Amino acid sequence: MTHVMRRKLTFIAMIVIALILALPFLVWWMFPEMIARYSPWVGPCVSALARMRQREDFSFRDRFFERSANVAELSRLGHDDEVRIVAIWMLGIVGDPETLGAIVQGVNDSNYAIKVHSMESLSHFEDSNVIVPLLSSFSSDKDGQIRGIVADGLGRHHNHASIETLKKMCYDSSASVKCRAIMALSKALTPEEKRDITVFIGELKRHDKTLESCALRALDVLSRVDRL
Repeated sequence: MTHVMRRKLTFIAMIVIALILALPFLVWWMFPEMIARYSPWVGPCVSALARMRQREDFSFRDRFFERSANVAELSRLGHDDEVRIVAIWMLGIVGDPETLGAIVQGVNDSNYAIKVHSMESLSHFEDSNVIVPLLSSFSSDKDGQIRGIVADGLGRHHNHASIETLKKMCYDSSASVKCRAIMALSKALTPEEKRDITVFIGELKRHDKTLESCALRALDVLSRVDRL
């Protein structure tokens, strides 16, 4: 086989691989409703994005970061929960303070999926003085998934109030929530916080053997940060 022939075959192989990799995106773009019909998880988001794309007042650029006010308005639309879920997810990515009200409204929504996505989006906003009290108010929610989301979110907003709430959550009735609270505490920033939390997690590990694995991971994170 000549060198030229090998180059041609390599080029053809690269094109075939690129087409195979691009196929899912092409199918999504050309046949969104088909994806929505046959995929129980991806379907709702794809279907919602397809309907967004068809709105005259909601262009391609609006969907991604340019006009978050339009997205905030979509998040409040009561007739299409799938669109609202995707809109709330997008608002969380952008983190525009002007759209925080839409997220707060979603936190108290009767639709469970909207409530969960709103709770997850809250932690992406930067104002800890607003976000920490909001998240902390759900730290005793009856739903373990919500409490776990609260723990993760407070880990992104370390201050005195969030640390105190996370310490209380380390005694939660759910082992998963306790572990998520411990890992959130391991994201401490200042040397004083790290020393205090290291002692606290060490005490937890000694008194609750079920937390030993999680506590060791958190202590390892804290020690690696110190070494850096």
